[in-house]
Amino acid sequence: MAIDTRTLLRNESMIALVNCHKRFAETNTLGVVKKQNYTKNITTKEYLKSFQHKEYKIDLILKMVMLEDKLKLIHLTDVESRKLELARVLLDNPHTLVLDEFFKGMIDKEITYFIRFLRNLINKKNKKIILITDDMNIVSAYFKHFYLFTKGENYIYIDNMFDDVIYKYVRMPYTVELVKYLEKKGHTIDHDITFNETLKAIYRGVGK
Repeated sequence: MAIDTRTLLRNESMIALVNCHKRFAETNTLGVVKKQNYTKNITTKEYLKSFQHKEYKIDLILKMVMLEDKLKLIHLTDVESRKLELARVLLDNPHTLVLDEFFKGMIDKEITYFIRFLRNLINKKNKKIILITDDMNIVSAYFKHFYLFTKGENYIYIDNMFDDVIYKYVRMPYTVELVKYLEKKGHTIDHDITFNETLKAIYRGVGK
């Protein structure tokens, strides 16, 4: 089954792909954000200027992705590299963004900021977002459903985070582990809820 981004996003503005080893190629309408290994001893601002973008737009976008303009490429961390690539892609202004393990290594505060940032892109700029990640803690916190890749380009639609088939391929998130543990102890927790609601339900459930 070939991966068609239009099919994946037919009824979604942002979707997660789990256990996906497919590498997407950039096009005029598809921007790919992933870690890069830079070799040039230039700054983040100089790098973006090399793509012929206007300076005021570069300054603005670097602030939006929380990067300093004088950082040298060869000294960037993996997290900073992905932020810079997000800036580059946003300056190109594609309709759809593919973020490959974008949140890996980020602290919770950064993750929250960028989730809000991406949702603003959807709401205000009409963007579509595809997140490739195997971090089920991210998926369970921000997605009620996602696509799980089982073999090659074959995938299935998942709308139940407690479906055991998921964890044949990826590690179970902490919240699901905790809920399953509490249920074995006889507590009742509602599964059809978000991450924050799950935490509230856990507190309610352990009192029963």
